[in-house]
Parts: sequence; C-alpha cells; structure tokens
Amino acid sequence: GFEGYTAITQSLGQHQHLEDFWLEKLCLEGHSEAVTCVAWNPDGTKLVSGAGSYADVPGEVFVWSSTNGDKIFELKGHSGAVTSVVWSPDGTKLASGSGRLDNVDWSAGEVFIWDPASGTKLAQLEGHSSLVTSLVWSPDCTKLVSGGDGSGSEEYSWDNPGEILVWDAATGVKLFELKGHSKRVTS
Repeated sequence: GFEGYTAITQSLGQHQHLEDFWLEKLCLEGHSEAVTCVAWNPDGTKLVSGAGSYADVPGEVFVWSSTNGDKIFELKGHSGAVTSVVWSPDGTKLASGSGRLDNVDWSAGEVFIWDPASGTKLAQLEGHSSLVTSLVWSPDCTKLVSGGDGSGSEEYSWDNPGEILVWDAATGVKLFELKGHSKRVTS
C-alpha cells in the first residue's frame, strides 16, 4: 500500500495539501492567489510554494514546515505570478521564477535566489524577456538554468519561441543562452 508515503497536491485554489495516504491531511493555508508550483527541500523537512495571478499583483513565495504546516518565511520581491520554485540539491539555496501580464503583454521575467535559512534574497537574475516557467540547479549547485517564453513584449502564446538561460549561481551572471527552441519552454 501507500502507507507512510506523502503526496503533495496542487489546486487552482489558495491551498496545498499534504496527505499521508489514508492517515492524515495537512492543509497549508496562506496564499491569497492561485498556487502554481510546489517543491520539497532535499531532506523533506520543508516545502516551498509559489503563487500569483497573471494580473498586476505581486507573486508569493512561502517556505513551510512539512512536519506541522507552519509558514516559516514569506519571500517577497516578485512583481508577478511565481510559476517555478526549486531547491538547490544541497538545500542551501532556493530559486523562484515569475512573470507579470500587463494587459496582453508579458513583462520581463524574474528569477530570484534565496537563502532558505534566513529568508534573505541573495540575487536577482536579470535577462529573461518574458515569463519564467522552469528552473533547475546543476548537481554541484554552481549553476542555475531558467526557461520560459522568449517572446519579449509579444502576446503570450504556445507558438512563441522558447528561452533557456544558464547562470552562475554564486555571482548571478548570465553565462550563456541555449538557442533553437521554436516554442516556449515549460519544463
């Protein structure tokens, strides 16, 4: 059976649910907008969730205790919907990505690197022309890759070209761009 396993479910509401199958349920409440992404930290003791609407509303990033559901931090700074969150493999950093819809155009995407122990923003990575939808760390935690819609100020569409940027995680410097994606990058 599934006893002893924990699942995270996302919804279009403002809650995430942790559920030990057939045993107990823990509801993490606090987001004022739709939850768009969640991720475990490497040792399973914390969760991060991102939320936001695609209107001119600041995005939300919360760090939670996975044992009791307490909100540990609210990480502030995103100007639009947070669409991707990821822990570094060693658990010492957290990254979040977002975008904001202004009327029918996407503004420049945002990528932040955080210290999850203190809630401090360590870096803001600038260079995305539009919505950031995907983040992944290198196994050695020295690089962060971000992907999204590379359309710039064009109307958001599945047909927009994709954009993948590779960053030095310590300095926040863009190392290079992976070119050639004819459609947006979502994972």
